[in-house]
Amino acid sequence: MKILKPTGDQTIKIIPRVFLTGRFNLRVRDRDLNKEYTYDFTFGSSGTSVISSVSVVGNELVIDLTDNAIQNIFKMVEGRYYDFEYIEEYGGFGNLKYRPAYRETIFCTAQEINQKENDIYKPNLGSYTEHNTGGNENKFIIID
Repeated sequence: MKILKPTGDQTIKIIPRVFLTGRFNLRVRDRDLNKEYTYDFTFGSSGTSVISSVSVVGNELVIDLTDNAIQNIFKMVEGRYYDFEYIEEYGGFGNLKYRPAYRETIFCTAQEINQKENDIYKPNLGSYTEHNTGGNENKFIIID
């Protein structure tokens, strides 16, 4: 699962079945709304308002998405799951065909997550406050 923030430029690193096709599509489907958003990209074009750069680093394809892509094109919302597909275009002129080269799930959250530090997603973050009564024996949670 990839984790993206609802605002700002984001980077997606993937290992697709096929690298560096002439063109590819990105398809993102909002699971809550069952709404699909697609974007067509051609390699060699300079940065666009959706994808600022695409590069191969080692065995990964690195796609840098802009804030415009996150907020306006793919319309990502805090706390939602999305299906993500990197789709390869192949075939000749007038005979284009499409096949998925990579599929993944994306979760959108503004929380800072660092798996190396065991800082994981907290679904109840900010929902309750913990009050300390001064002793170690009487801990309780008050839901505000």
